Amino acid sequence: MRKGLVYLVEVGYNISMPFTKGHKINLGKKYSEERKRNMSLGHKNQVPWHKGKVGVYSEETRRKMGLAASKRLLGKKQSPELIEKRRLGMLGHFVSKETRKKISIAKIGSKLSEETKRKISEANKGMKGYWFGKKMSEETKRKLILVNTGKKLSDKTKEKLKNNIKIANERILKEIKEFESQGFRCVPTGGKVRPDFIAIKDNKVFAVEVEYQRPPNYSKYTNEAKLFFDDIIWILRRRK
Repeated sequence: MRKGLVYLVEVGYNISMPFTKGHKINLGKKYSEERKRNMSLGHKNQVPWHKGKVGVYSEETRRKMGLAASKRLLGKKQSPELIEKRRLGMLGHFVSKETRKKISIAKIGSKLSEETKRKISEANKGMKGYWFGKKMSEETKRKLILVNTGKKLSDKTKEKLKNNIKIANERILKEIKEFESQGFRCVPTGGKVRPDFIAIKDNKVFAVEVEYQRPPNYSKYTNEAKLFFDDIIWILRRRK
């Protein structure tokens, strides 16, 4: 069809009014509740034409669609009423395991660019977290305990947590070296080596361990850990 050509849309046995590119015939038009209900019923059980299809749109087309969508939303803010309406609409909605798996697979290998990370950081500045000032009810705590009872971490997750702890400890040790270069005496309280309390006397730092009817774990104080203390005091007690 040539650009700028007026064409007709056939509806049933009648011919509707002509449409042109960029028309605003339906702009501001409101449908009655009955019409909305009929339209909704008419679309039920209809399968979208692109369902299950991959590569329907080219990369160029997807880029253009993304730019068009971003322009429509640029500078716009959702009203509190709309946010509340969407929140109420999602109440009781659960994503199936199959859908979660598909989302997970689709996200594999995707990484945010530094520019995107910066924009997200700027957008979230000054915003309080969802749980800020909130407390879980006892009922919610009980449900969480029941849901997580018996769950075991995978070897991959354990290895990831282990690496995160290692990275955190390395960062702390780096900061300690910086402080000690300025004349401070530092004792790390995180990591695996964490005494019951630290005692200081005559400008000496002691790690104090108190054990009640349990063999002391002397091996936890490695040569590296001992460097932060002048000595380690073990107190063995019997329960009364």
